[in-house]
Amino acid sequence: MLLWAAAVITAGGTAACSGEPYNEPDVPDSVMLTIRVKLSGNNPYSRAVGDEYEPDKEAKDGEKMHTLRIIILDQNGVVEHNSLWDAWSQPVTESGIKQFKVKSNEDKTIIFVANESGTIITDAYGNTFDASDYFARFSPSVGSIINVNDLRELTMSSVQKPLAINDIYSYHIGSEPNYSATFYIGRAAVKYTFRITNKDDSEHTLSSLTIGRVASMQYYFQNAVFTDDKHLTWSSYSTPASASTTDMVIKFETPVSIPNDGKTYEFGPYYVPEGATYATPYQVGVSMNGIDLGMHDISWNIPQTPDNKTLMLDLPRNAHVITEINLNNTMPVFNYTICRWDEYKIDIPDFN
Repeated sequence: MLLWAAAVITAGGTAACSGEPYNEPDVPDSVMLTIRVKLSGNNPYSRAVGDEYEPDKEAKDGEKMHTLRIIILDQNGVVEHNSLWDAWSQPVTESGIKQFKVKSNEDKTIIFVANESGTIITDAYGNTFDASDYFARFSPSVGSIINVNDLRELTMSSVQKPLAINDIYSYHIGSEPNYSATFYIGRAAVKYTFRITNKDDSEHTLSSLTIGRVASMQYYFQNAVFTDDKHLTWSSYSTPASASTTDMVIKFETPVSIPNDGKTYEFGPYYVPEGATYATPYQVGVSMNGIDLGMHDISWNIPQTPDNKTLMLDLPRNAHVITEINLNNTMPVFNYTICRWDEYKIDIPDFN
């Protein structure tokens, strides 16, 4: 689920009128930035960009916002505000209104960091920090300066719940009395879900599931060339060049029985870092009845053209890959519902 922050800016003072017809009005040196944060309730995108939507519309607690830090930088990178909102007792779907007095007539950088505590991040020099310690140290009272390029070099090597959710925006503040904007921030993770339906004559036993080519690290903030000011689409994205990959095997200590009752049994969700773009497709695998059924290429299609399948060659963050495995009296049938990727425009909806 994407988070959106509606920002309304009200002038801290009104322009004075001197009575002289050609005098320039006084320009306020500061304005009030009012930010309200909510979880977006309606997803305008389908996973498959068609008529079918994922059945489960409720985000899980680990996918919600438990804490949110907002850092506002002036045009020189000086910290004007660094505020943390806490909602650990009950993950929020809507926050209260917060106001920030900021300087007028300059470009701001607004940094959103949700669910920071416990996430270990590494800077470009190999130093590691708990994300909460890293961001808390920038104090507006002493004029801390943040180099945004340094933030974009931060990496994380593991995914934990609640998921890291973040983004960095540029936003211009002028001298008008009111401004408003909507900011969308996405999860720094990919979600995998497996759904198995057994229509065979007998029950089967699930031993393990495999997610192929799981990256060893990812950037903490999304490294993308955005094509819209809401950060919903982009033309390309990057992952750390040093990131290696390995297959993630989910083994069940006690093999799981899948009865032949025609019902669908869900496994997951499993969260992994976003992955790079490759010339060969991503894959998933399954072991059933003690037999490894091998790795299967992930491909997606839109419902209107089910035979027109496209191999999944990349894996941007905030995506959800659903693998449906239908068991029958012959070979298992694998179907996939995922976000739609293409080379020039990437639409990544939220997890819902």
